[in-house]
Amino acid sequence: MEQVRFPMIPRFPENVPYYNKDEFIRHLHKLQPTMTICIAAICEDWDGAFPRIVFCADRLVTALIQYESGQTKITRLTPYCFALSSTNNSQVSDMILENVREKLENETKHLKIKEITEMVKAELINVKNTSIEEDVLAKYNLTAKKVNIDPAEFADRAMNEVSRYRYPLVFECVILGFDSPTEAHLYTIEQDGKYYLWDSPGFAYAGSGGFLAFLQIAKSRHTKQDPVSRTISLVYFAKKVSEMAEGVGKKTTDLFVLYPHWDDPNKMGDPDTALYLLYNPNRQALLSTLDKAFEDIQKFEEQKIEEISHLIDEALTPKEEAKSDDEQAEKKDDEEK
Repeated sequence: MEQVRFPMIPRFPENVPYYNKDEFIRHLHKLQPTMTICIAAICEDWDGAFPRIVFCADRLVTALIQYESGQTKITRLTPYCFALSSTNNSQVSDMILENVREKLENETKHLKIKEITEMVKAELINVKNTSIEEDVLAKYNLTAKKVNIDPAEFADRAMNEVSRYRYPLVFECVILGFDSPTEAHLYTIEQDGKYYLWDSPGFAYAGSGGFLAFLQIAKSRHTKQDPVSRTISLVYFAKKVSEMAEGVGKKTTDLFVLYPHWDDPNKMGDPDTALYLLYNPNRQALLSTLDKAFEDIQKFEEQKIEEISHLIDEALTPKEEAKSDDEQAEKKDDEEK
């Protein structure tokens, strides 16, 4: 039976910065961190001629409760662009990305990854504005018909609550893809619509295990010129390290390599060959080999730490000072007597 973990519900504090307890409960989701882990890294193909993107994610779902499902957290927006989402509300994030995907299906031109990121931003802002209207403005609209109050004062109260409103959705997303067969991009975007380009470091992350993944890849000195074979190992090992963080699934890891057509730029939209899924007959053997290698690396590091610890102990242990020849002779005479 799969383990189900319930998020901790904090107690209502004494000096809560809201008008009342109901508002605190309504905005409780803001206190919940994002879950899961999403990692992506740009690299080069086997002969170094074209870029590739290696990416992975766990399958931990947050929808009132947390559990590992059989559903991947990776959304294909176009054949050359994918989104990896981390959120405290999987239903809302799925709706956002599905709306973007449907709009992209009606596009007749090849959109750049930045343009797709802007579409995700627009959907996030739309959801946020709808949330404010339903949680705050709708309440004042109903009250205004029943309460005799100065309209200016009424508007000031409403705007004050809007300015203090805490958006309940926590959302992080890695958006990755190709503008052309030789131009790969990585973006991250947050629930307020702010997004960032990660092309310079060559890798990006999202989720509660993101910082651990960042440290692991940075320690490995990853660059965009690394071969895809090395990058597959680095990304997978970063995911394994991130499992120490709360909210990262351990049972299943989706591992993929995205690449464009190198022979014909016009085939960038071909849905059948743009993605190498690592779902080949050797996939399980590959993942088992990576797991074994990760365990061996951990054991090696622990062994070396133990060895250096013994050397440090010896170096720090006080030693007796060397005695003169006369003192040693005197000590020998005393022992003989």
